[in-house]
Amino acid sequence: MWQMKKQLRMKVIVNPKAGRKLIQQNLEPIIGRLIVSGTVREVDVFHTTAREDAMREAARLKSGEYDLLLAAGGDGTINEVINGLMQGGADIPLAVLAAGTVNDFSYAMGLPTKPDEYADMIAECYTRRIDLGLANGRYFANVAAFGVFSDVPLRTRQADKNSIGRYAYYLQALRDLPFELYASRKMLVEVEFDGQKLVDGFGLCMVGNTTSVGGMRTILGDAKPDDGLLDVLLFRHPYAAAQGVVQGLKSLEFPPGATEYLQARSLRFNVISDEPRLLDLDGEEHGTLPADISVVPQALTLLVPRPQSPEEAEMPLLITHLQ
Repeated sequence: MWQMKKQLRMKVIVNPKAGRKLIQQNLEPIIGRLIVSGTVREVDVFHTTAREDAMREAARLKSGEYDLLLAAGGDGTINEVINGLMQGGADIPLAVLAAGTVNDFSYAMGLPTKPDEYADMIAECYTRRIDLGLANGRYFANVAAFGVFSDVPLRTRQADKNSIGRYAYYLQALRDLPFELYASRKMLVEVEFDGQKLVDGFGLCMVGNTTSVGGMRTILGDAKPDDGLLDVLLFRHPYAAAQGVVQGLKSLEFPPGATEYLQARSLRFNVISDEPRLLDLDGEEHGTLPADISVVPQALTLLVPRPQSPEEAEMPLLITHLQ
């Protein structure tokens, strides 16, 4: 058994508006417990006030400056912090405290949300090397998507998110359903992946690093965040995408031929369309297609809960103690 490290120097980047603006109620007891227990001896907290603040702050960090970086916010905030770390090149383990509406990445990685359990995770200091996706020069931890319903998170009302959480996205998708089915035509998409090519009409395309997208927790059921592959789900018609939204509330079974599922290390998407197609990365808009998307294996060191099985604990390249 490795010796757990005490007296950590910890940097905290927090979006105070995330999680119905209640993030501080969870963050304060976590930090307090870590200080009292002697796990942490130094804490520097940075509050974001505008978009990209988290990315700029993380990019300023240097290797060895801190033992741990804690990012508190939703999927968008976490995306910014990861991009900052990658841009700056700091080799600092990342702890993610989910405080958004859906928290797909945190859920897929099994990260705790209760303050006492989260503090215990930091004290135990288990880390796991995970892959990242890279789309047109921008990193993503969870998903890249385009097509019908892919911009639902951008249109969902904050009041709905505050009151019903992730189900607000389903509600917004149902509001948009008549327009999407009327206005959307299947996109003629050319997909090049690992030396192969696929050309077909698709309504929605997802490229994921974990199983959970848009609150649908197992929609990319074969995805693993450390297998060196990206999982791709393509819906052949807007009706199939609509069915995916509705069935996300219960099951994820689609009619034969309605979807295409594949795995790849690198992809290029090009859409033959008169209108620009927006690209969504981890729930935020980042440019338009065409898109070159690839996996960056073992790119990020992530703090995770104690392994549940002896088999997990014996994977030294994936799960180790922070020393």
